[in-house]
Amino acid sequence: MNTFFKEHTVKNEIESWKGFAHSLRSKEDKEHFKEMLREYYQYCIAINAGPESFPSEELVLALISSQYKKIIHWLMEKGFKI
Repeated sequence: MNTFFKEHTVKNEIESWKGFAHSLRSKEDKEHFKEMLREYYQYCIAINAGPESFPSEELVLALISSQYKKIIHWLMEKGFKI
């Protein structure tokens, strides 16, 4: 599978989740979810290097990674040593 096709597939997957972002109630939640989608797109290089797969798997992994990263930063700001 060529790189263009995979990137196009990832872009389509991101587009398919934008309706979910629009349905979130708070502006903060909408912006946070859109930020996670942008971070997901940054994983395209890694996704393109891997075998063919269903793009939602990568999206879920990117969302989980993003959440853990934010939690770790928040804990560090609160003075926890990690």
